[in-house]
Amino acid sequence: MASEKDMLRRQLRTARDAMSAAKRCELDERIAGHVRSLPCWHDAQVLFCYLSMGSEPETRPLIERAWHEGKRVLLPRVVPDSPVLTWHYVNDFSRLVRSAFGIFEPVLGVHPTCPPSTMMELEGAVAIVPGIAFDRRGFRLGYGGGYYDRFLAAFRGTSIGICFSDGVHDDLGRDGCLDLWDRAVDILVTDEGVVR
Repeated sequence: MASEKDMLRRQLRTARDAMSAAKRCELDERIAGHVRSLPCWHDAQVLFCYLSMGSEPETRPLIERAWHEGKRVLLPRVVPDSPVLTWHYVNDFSRLVRSAFGIFEPVLGVHPTCPPSTMMELEGAVAIVPGIAFDRRGFRLGYGGGYYDRFLAAFRGTSIGICFSDGVHDDLGRDGCLDLWDRAVDILVTDEGVVR
């Protein structure tokens, strides 16, 4: 199974990386517009999100819109030598630092941490979840660390996966790309609209 997952990851990342900046910008705007049109976005008081990197769909406009709308925003931080993410309240991009993975993250001691017990009880929370690919049932193919599968297993809000439309597959399980611990998102949004 690992080889199928790795092969699909490489194939999709190569295609995503080959997209022109202008095309990616156009598709990013469409994805953000579709997310913002969801009733759960309008109702949300709290946004769990990530800062996109490389050729991933851009998340900064969603984060900025959430701040503008008065939502509390939490960004993840990878805990070294641990399989979990910690989540931190962030109100601007200015004091983030680049991690060993190349991801901009909150700083311990600067950005308040949301305790796991509180995180799971937050009312009106939505989470934007990354993925290289998703299937029509909402299952995702991530980068292989399992961080978001653990997060989704405990998260009680509405999870929204985002990807470009060419990253949507009929059934990742049939393609040999799912494990027992893989978790589905509640809603899948692409540049073409809401898929699930």
